[in-house]
Amino acid sequence: MEKKFALTKKIVSAIEHYEKLGNEPDHLELLNFAEWLAQEERLKLTTRAQDDPRVHIENSEDIASRVCYHVERINKYAKYYMKLAMKDTELVSGDDFAYLAALAFSPSMKKTELISLNVGEIPTGMEVIKRLLKHGLVADYQDLEDKRARRIKLTEKGRALFYEMLPKMNIISGIVKGNLTNREIKQLYELLQKLDLHHEKLYPVRQTLSSAFETLDSN
Repeated sequence: MEKKFALTKKIVSAIEHYEKLGNEPDHLELLNFAEWLAQEERLKLTTRAQDDPRVHIENSEDIASRVCYHVERINKYAKYYMKLAMKDTELVSGDDFAYLAALAFSPSMKKTELISLNVGEIPTGMEVIKRLLKHGLVADYQDLEDKRARRIKLTEKGRALFYEMLPKMNIISGIVKGNLTNREIKQLYELLQKLDLHHEKLYPVRQTLSSAFETLDSN
């Protein structure tokens, strides 16, 4: 019986604490209490996470470094889940699927356009395209306007595989989302989109940045 009402006791205790916090006109609205309680629980989870030694890479680490650290970890989790989903298919990596997805909604693209759209390096992107060509998932042909370039388009086999993979990718999206609420997901999406747009403008100058880093290394 004690265990049965454990949650009720926690809620009652939270209500009592909340009522002591303020006396604004809308303070006792149910929605305001729910938002406050959710914020309190998130704060507890954050505190626990900060106690995790994996979070503290260095004593001098700032919040921006932690963001990069966690984005990279989530990316690795996502890659692992995608590999499981692509088992027994001709796809090897998330880039393979991303290239199919880009071509599924475009008649064709130049090879360099396709690679750039997926924020890839030319050598790595060419390897992805070679794999897709080898398995007959895409086809290439000479660009009619630029004789030096070749264009890529999705084959029927590639289109069929793309749509076959979509339900699995939707499941992966749900797994990666984890325990975030719909509201948190929306906030995260808006923040990531803002950051993506920033780097999309910065990305074309990557060669300049590479030269700068090389200069630093040589000094």
